[in-house]
Amino acid sequence: MDTFIDEIAQKFDPNDMIKANSAAEAKEMDALKDRVDSYENLLQEMKQVNLKNMESAAKITEMLDGGITVTMPEQTEPNADIEALFEQTNNNVHRENVKVYRNVQAVVNDGLRNQTSAIVEESTKVTRKQMRFIKILGILTFILVAADVTINVLRILGII
Repeated sequence: MDTFIDEIAQKFDPNDMIKANSAAEAKEMDALKDRVDSYENLLQEMKQVNLKNMESAAKITEMLDGGITVTMPEQTEPNADIEALFEQTNNNVHRENVKVYRNVQAVVNDGLRNQTSAIVEESTKVTRKQMRFIKILGILTFILVAADVTINVLRILGII
């Protein structure tokens, strides 16, 4: 009877199940970290593109300023209207870049939050299943031990 219980305990070791679940959760967490890293790389690329856009706008402004002074030698300062338009364009580009950055950041945060809650929910389901199995195994063990004690007591009393 004791060897039967030992065999059951060896086949269904809760530590092995916990280790397997931990390994699966670690693998999924690594996948999430990789995904967050890729989002971070995308954000860095977006920042670089934004900087290049700003540099290009500055170069265009310089070229136009230079073109204005060459074509209009009598005018010593650039046309205020053109300068205001370039300033407004730069502000609009910057504003749009900030919006895109914030939208991407919100999407990344929401995705991470949703995946984290999904992982927690899945691990809770797995833990509940494991607890049910452990309860059943405990009840079965209790019944078998009670039967073994009863049989030993009956032997001692000489009934069996």
